[in-house]
Amino acid sequence: MRRVLIVVAALLIMSLGTSIVSAQVPYVEFVFSHRGGSADCPPDPPGTVLDSAFVVANNFGMWMSAIEYGVSYPPEIIFLSDNTTGLNIGSSDVGISTAWPLPQNAFDPLIVNEVKFLWNCQGCPETNIPIPVGPNTATGFLQAVRWPDNGLVSAVGMTSLICSTIPIEETTWGNIKALYKK
Repeated sequence: MRRVLIVVAALLIMSLGTSIVSAQVPYVEFVFSHRGGSADCPPDPPGTVLDSAFVVANNFGMWMSAIEYGVSYPPEIIFLSDNTTGLNIGSSDVGISTAWPLPQNAFDPLIVNEVKFLWNCQGCPETNIPIPVGPNTATGFLQAVRWPDNGLVSAVGMTSLICSTIPIEETTWGNIKALYKK
């Protein structure tokens, strides 16, 4: 009987450790495609290309009834409007709080906003221009409200890039094969 208790206790401790390790941090990001990614400035003259991007909540693992955040737009983007399905206070460029009459499924990535904007650049005059998502400037929080208990869940803001660079390095097939032999 004592062995059984020890084995059960050990399994319980291991399962708690596994759930803690596999926990993921909720984050909010600005993406040019709802599947993720980034974009480059178009080749057309500044102010002539209307585009849209998305604010996406990831890894929340809950039913969400509200969220608040802000987006710091660079000069290369002229913010026009937010297109959300809920009730809004503010706008994403100064800080927005959005609530929905029915809880939203945030177990999967949830599009919380579609942002309409004009490009204010031509080509890529600079590289790695950041678009950080952060707290709502009015409240100072980047968080969501969990349904049905109305618990507050903190999140992390991610930074997207315009005209991002991909570092490359010249090498030989022998060097690449050597990587897999180790």
